[in-house]
Formats: sequence, structure tokens, C-alpha cells
Amino acid sequence: MFVKKSKSKSGRIYLQLVQSGKKEDGSPTHVVVEKLGYLDDLDRLHGGDGFGWAKRRAEEFNKALNKMPSSSDETSIDYKCAAKRIITWTNAYFFGSPCLQDTQSHENVPFPVFFNGLMEKLGIDYTFSDYDADMVEVKAMLLEDIDAAFNGDPAAKSKEEIVRAYPGFYATLVHRIAHVFYKRQVPVLPRMMSEIAHSSTGIDIHPGAKIGHYFFIDHGTGVVIGETAEIGNNVRIYQGVTLGAKSLEHADELREKKRHPTVKDNVIIYSGASILGGDTVIGNNVTIGSNVFITFSIEDNKIVRFESKNYSIIDKK
Repeated sequence: MFVKKSKSKSGRIYLQLVQSGKKEDGSPTHVVVEKLGYLDDLDRLHGGDGFGWAKRRAEEFNKALNKMPSSSDETSIDYKCAAKRIITWTNAYFFGSPCLQDTQSHENVPFPVFFNGLMEKLGIDYTFSDYDADMVEVKAMLLEDIDAAFNGDPAAKSKEEIVRAYPGFYATLVHRIAHVFYKRQVPVLPRMMSEIAHSSTGIDIHPGAKIGHYFFIDHGTGVVIGETAEIGNNVRIYQGVTLGAKSLEHADELREKKRHPTVKDNVIIYSGASILGGDTVIGNNVTIGSNVFITFSIEDNKIVRFESKNYSIIDKK
């Protein structure tokens, strides 16, 4: 690990922590572990010794790096612990909750070093610098999700309340992180993330599901969204909704096929609705009422509701 100096277009010196390594073909590679900032700003923060501070930070990282288990030690991978740390660090990175700050566990290994070591151990060509870049889009989508929740729930007193207390938002946050790892074909980790959210919220979203902008799960308990489900923009889902598969009698034949429905834009799905099948498409501007069971496509601009005349009201004895 070393400190790299770069010059911006404006002529200011910028410092980064860089980790050197080798590619499979033996050629050298350099990975940005941490963006430290402009040297003049660091000088002001550290008594005129910004570069000295950066060097000391590099030394701390090198000491921590030496504590990491070797990449050949596959038994040292604790997927649940790793998934929790990534979720916790990213949540704090986005929204800055003091109670969610990264605890520097894993023998005090800083998060970027931990992340790079984990991906190397898993054999995935994905660095903390790549993850940091991917999180720009994820955070932008989460801010839209917060707006969707605030504008869609009159019980929400503030956006802070949504971030800290809404299970639907937490499940969505974890899903958007897990989906990034799923697309990178990282083994086990994304599914472990989804199960962490599932166990704490009762909302089960497979990390492979594709979810668009401005998404809101209200209440959320019992929501199930399958691996190949596709959800468009401005969709609201209530508790007990299932976006599932029709049949799993021949699971091996279905493994790589679309098994779950597609929900297009501007759709509301009320509690207890079950929508099943990979060929099922819910059109734009559709409202799905409570407790309906759908295995066929619905055209745009429709309302689907369950009607029954089998209820009775009798006097108490």
C-alpha cells in the first residue's frame, strides 16, 4: 500500500491510497483503496502535514493487510459476517447513522482492505474502487425510494424516519446492494444479504430480481419477490404480496429460465395478492386489489379486484 499523488486539471495535488498487485498473467496492477483528498485540504486538517498523515495511514493499512488470512484459506470466509459488514458499512456510508458505523471488526482491518481481500479470496475481479463507483447509482436510486415512501405513506413523519425505521426501505436497501454482487456473479454473498434482510423484516427479495426507480414496499411483512421478477418504475407493494413461479416440478429445467412475473410502471399491488409465472406481465398503470390470484397478463390501465358474495353477518349469541 502506498500514497499516490495526482494533479487535477486545476493544478491541485490529490492523494490516494493505492494497493499494488499482479494480474493472472503476471502484469502489475494498482487498485485505489481510499481517496484521501486534496493535499492542501489535508494540510489544513493535519497541522500542515497532510502527506505525513497519508503515509501513516498507508502504514496502518499495511499492518492490517498483513493480518488478513491468505486467499487460499477458503475456510476463513464467514459469509454471514462479511455480508453484515458490507451492509452496515454501506448503510453508514450512505446515511451516516452513528449506530451503524463500521466497527472495524475482522481484526481491525479497514473496510476497503477487507473488501479487496474478500473478493480476492472469492476469485472475483471486483475491487473496492469498483464497488465505490457502483454505489453512486445505488444511492441515487435509494434516495428516490425514500421519496416514494414519504410521498406514498401519510404516516411517515420524516424521511429520517423512513431511513431508520421502515422495514420496506431497509429490505430495498439491502436488495439494491445485493443485486450489485449478484450481477458480478459473487457466490453466496448476495443471497446471504437477502436472508439477513428477510430475517429482520419478513420481506424476501431474491438478489436477482430487477427493481426499477421510485420503489416502495409499505408494511412489507410476507412480501416475496422471486429471482427472475422484473419490476418497473414507480411501483408500490403492500404486505403479503407474492411475485412467484407457477410450478417447480422440474426445477432443473427451469433454473435458467424466467419463472417470475414482470410488473411494468406505475403499478400498485395491494395486500395478499399473488402474481405467478414468467409469462405473466402486469401492464402500465394497473392497480391489483387485495387477495387476487393472477396467472395471466393484465393490459395497461386496468383495475383487478376480488369480488365475493359469500360473506355473512350474524348476530352474536
